[in-house]
Amino acid sequence: MVLLHGEVRRAAEITSHFLDLAAHPAGAAEPCEAPVVINGVLAERESPIRELGVKVHRQVASDLPLVACPMAQLTEMFTKLLDFALRRLRASQPPRELRLEAIATGPSIVISLWDSGAPLSVEAEQRLVSPFRFTQSGGGGEVEFALARALAQSAGGSLRLRPRGGGSGAEVVITLPRSLLGAQPPLAAPAENLPRMRILVVDDDAVNRQAMVMLLEREGHQVTAVENGVEAMQQLDNHDKTFDAIVTDLQMPRLGGRAMYEQLVNGRPLVAKRFVFVTGDQARGETRTFLENCGQPSVTKPYDLGDLINAIGTVARKK
Repeated sequence: MVLLHGEVRRAAEITSHFLDLAAHPAGAAEPCEAPVVINGVLAERESPIRELGVKVHRQVASDLPLVACPMAQLTEMFTKLLDFALRRLRASQPPRELRLEAIATGPSIVISLWDSGAPLSVEAEQRLVSPFRFTQSGGGGEVEFALARALAQSAGGSLRLRPRGGGSGAEVVITLPRSLLGAQPPLAAPAENLPRMRILVVDDDAVNRQAMVMLLEREGHQVTAVENGVEAMQQLDNHDKTFDAIVTDLQMPRLGGRAMYEQLVNGRPLVAKRFVFVTGDQARGETRTFLENCGQPSVTKPYDLGDLINAIGTVARKK
């Protein structure tokens, strides 16, 4: 009964996914940066990648044009495919490899993911392209693969298996349209020209953390990124490191940005004055009161790069 209950719940989740896709077929209108998503998902799966000893080869240009697919949708798509590849690698013998490539070609962005697992049989390929032909010995992944393909198709793209010479491993290729909005979204406000700074980024969401690192490094800053306030405090207690700005999510597990700030404001006020808060719940009265009283700059998700740079400039001028 427990197994049956689990399978029914899984079927309900899958059905919900497909219904969502059918209800929102034009998801390609919202653009995102493919390198940010790829780096974020790899960061989320860092633990199993390390556990399996997988060597990751990455050829992803940081200056790719925007892809016409919402970030959440591309993240889910790539996560399902990476999990599919890791499942295959777990069943294979070392050495284990993943090869990632993302290129712009004509009006499209092409993302390919190859794993060094066992070659796919003809029967296995047929199961993947016809996901409801289940067998007990299929190895799994059919539904996840189908969901990833449905996500790609709903964004106006495609997902397919590509045969490789020599029959080694398996390669999945995602083709998505470029965004018509150009290489970068317009900034809401002109960004300051800041000197090169040392910035500590604190965010428990790997995709958000990687996106912020990429944006700030593009501006020429030296960035250290951690996933919670406990790790951030360890960085701040390291006397060999000093930071010009601490950009932190307001609410996080273990130790959030507000709690971290309140620990520092009395004992180390100069460090506390370097805080920039990032929040998604500024509408809450408690959050709004705290931000008004502390006097530190903040940006609200989703933020523009110009807003973030200007907020960092505000704390830089306090030094």
